[in-house]
Amino acid sequence: MGKHITTTCHDPSGRSFNAAQLLLDDLQALQATFGGQLKPNPIMGFVSSAANTPIYGATVNLMGSAKTVAASATTDSTGFYYFADTSGLAGGVGYSASVTLPKGFKSSTPGTQTFTWLGSSVVGNFVLY
Repeated sequence: MGKHITTTCHDPSGRSFNAAQLLLDDLQALQATFGGQLKPNPIMGFVSSAANTPIYGATVNLMGSAKTVAASATTDSTGFYYFADTSGLAGGVGYSASVTLPKGFKSSTPGTQTFTWLGSSVVGNFVLY
């Protein structure tokens, strides 16, 4: 016989409820409560070859003013990289992003991207040669 999951459940008092709808209601309540407080502020971009082919597995480093790596991200199969958590970055401070060249590549354009962190999204693309 086929297996299935029922949407009707019972609480300890024997009252029935729809578990899927309960989860959806909880999610909507969380979104309503916290949605206005969450501010997306990622640092992201793409790494591709000069032939516009995405580069998978490239490392992009985010460096602070002391020239130490503050964070690293690795590109996915589309060449996309993403620093989702920027909460540790200081506002008004200069940072730079650069890509570690994978085997077979000799340079990137730009070599380094510098920006002042103002708490909003930054997009930085790199082309490898």
